Amino acid sequence: MDIFSKSKTSTICKKCAQNVQLYGTPKPCQYCNIIAAFIGNKCQRCTNSEKKYGPPYSCEQCKQQCAFDRKDDRKKVDGKLLCWLCTLSYKRVLQKTKEQRKHLTSSSRASHQEKEQYSRLSSGSHYNR
Repeated sequence: MDIFSKSKTSTICKKCAQNVQLYGTPKPCQYCNIIAAFIGNKCQRCTNSEKKYGPPYSCEQCKQQCAFDRKDDRKKVDGKLLCWLCTLSYKRVLQKTKEQRKHLTSSSRASHQEKEQYSRLSSGSHYNR
């Protein structure tokens, strides 16, 4: 199958497609296990993070040796040292929860207003004059 052919199951980005043409099929990264190690045994994200922050630590979520300590507590997720994938997953869940709460509070406000309107109508305050 040609990597550039359009198919419903194709999930390869343009940059990866170019890298496949240049370097061949990628291998799993030795740290994060994402299949993106085109040159050597590490993906570009882990290679750059290792250069910048030093060797990886164990992720507090998935327990793999793929979390890089950026030395800034504000960059940790709820004080936890997480790898890139777990950070993305955590933020996605957090956003979904936030949206659900927003939806619940707006719908509960609306239902509260509906109840008030119903109680006013059923009490007959406007119609018994």
